[in-house]
Amino acid sequence: MTGVQTCALPISSPTITNVSCNGANNGYAEVFPLPPGVIPPNYDVYYNGSLSPTNVFTPLLPGTFTVEVINTMTGCSSGIEIFTITEPANIIINPSVIPASPVCEGTSIVLSVSGSATSYSWNHGLGAGTSHAFTPSVGTTNYTVTGTVGPCINSATISVTVDPMPVLTVTPDYTICSG
Repeated sequence: MTGVQTCALPISSPTITNVSCNGANNGYAEVFPLPPGVIPPNYDVYYNGSLSPTNVFTPLLPGTFTVEVINTMTGCSSGIEIFTITEPANIIINPSVIPASPVCEGTSIVLSVSGSATSYSWNHGLGAGTSHAFTPSVGTTNYTVTGTVGPCINSATISVTVDPMPVLTVTPDYTICSG
C-alpha cells in the first residue's frame, strides 16, 4: 500500500449490522454499493490491514474494525474507514428464595426473579413468571430461571436445600435403680 493517495472512490461507509445478542458473533459489515461478495475489477479491499477476497465481513464479534479500498489502476485510496460492531447489554437475572435456604421439610418457599428480561421461565415444572410459591421436597434442588429479550436469552440458577424433619425415638421408661 506504499505510494497510495487518498481520492474519491465510489464507495460508501460500511453498512453494518450489530450483534443481535450479548456474546453472539453475528455482526455484519459490507462496503461498496454493489451486490454482497462482489469486488469490481481493479479494486482491492483491505480489512483490518489485510487484503480481503470479499467486501462482506461476517460473522463479526463486537469490536472496532477498519476497511480501506484501493483502486489498483490509479492508486487512489478510499482512506481508512473505521467502523464499530456493538452488542446489547447482557440480560440481568437475579433469582432469590424466601426464606433463605436451607429450610425445614414442609416449609413453603417463594422463588422470585428480578432483572432486565421481558419474560422469565423456570425449570422443574414451575413454568413462566417472576414468582412461584410452593413447598419443595426434601433434598437439594437447583432451580434455573431463563430470561428472554427478543431472541436473546440468559439463565441463572439458585439452589434450595430442604432438610428432613428430625425423627424422635421414644423408648419405654426403665427403672435403673430400685428403691
